[in-house]
Amino acid sequence: MIAVQRQIFSLILFVIFMVPNSATALRAISPCHVTNAPDNGGILLAEFTTHFKETNVRRAANVRLAASKLDGVVIPARENLSYNEVVGPRTAETGFHPALVIDQGKYVERPGGGVCQPSSTLYAASLFSGLRAVERSNHSWQSPYIGPGLDAAVVWNHKDLVLRNPYSFAVRIHATVAADHITVRVIAERRPMVFYDVQTEIQRTVHFDLFETDAPKLSVGKRLLTARGIDGLRLSRKRISRTRAGVKRVERLSADIYFPRHERYLVGTYMAKAAPKFLAEREPGLKAEQPKQTQ
Repeated sequence: MIAVQRQIFSLILFVIFMVPNSATALRAISPCHVTNAPDNGGILLAEFTTHFKETNVRRAANVRLAASKLDGVVIPARENLSYNEVVGPRTAETGFHPALVIDQGKYVERPGGGVCQPSSTLYAASLFSGLRAVERSNHSWQSPYIGPGLDAAVVWNHKDLVLRNPYSFAVRIHATVAADHITVRVIAERRPMVFYDVQTEIQRTVHFDLFETDAPKLSVGKRLLTARGIDGLRLSRKRISRTRAGVKRVERLSADIYFPRHERYLVGTYMAKAAPKFLAEREPGLKAEQPKQTQ
């Protein structure tokens, strides 16, 4: 029986443990979806799934386009894969749509917004398959679609995800996209007799602050959320490999720092003025009507 142990951290981080006597090398899970489908074209080393909002049409299209470029890529033995080289520049000419990206601590629209989700899903799968990260950066804030320590931020000509295949045989990347989720699988022609798990330790949490700004065009009593708060984190990570013979090796991974994103509201200060009361004009020569007396 395949055993999967969950460990929950801030924003629901799932850490997956591999069991040496498992029928498959790994079953990777994300907060909302579990995938365990076998691959008939090779041996499944690892897989990981993340979700997105299909209603965000332009971002979802960018996720699908990046995944289609990634699907089927082969990393030869002891060679590297560069995510930026595979996906290419994110421009309108290459088919990417404007969508929100993080730029200097702010959300702005740029062509290719959303391509960090396939790179993050690939990185998470690589952690549990034994691939090594030559280059990888975390995001400024925690990502809503993946746990802290599992993301990989990419920016064309600035930040890249570079993975190295340490094995003596090639591995293949298989990326599929459904209506609301992306799954990345790492497939090989042979199974390495090593099993991996990743452990994450939260060293410090920095809670977000709340800020309110007066909005003169918003009615009094109304409060509009403009930025949802996200706690900042400092965490350390390690990957533990075990052989069937019980030999254990600990690999220290990078320490990640996520800044807090403060929660912001617009608070209405506009108060509508009461309409002035006008007295009915009397025609010339008419007397004002006297009030009737009642008994």
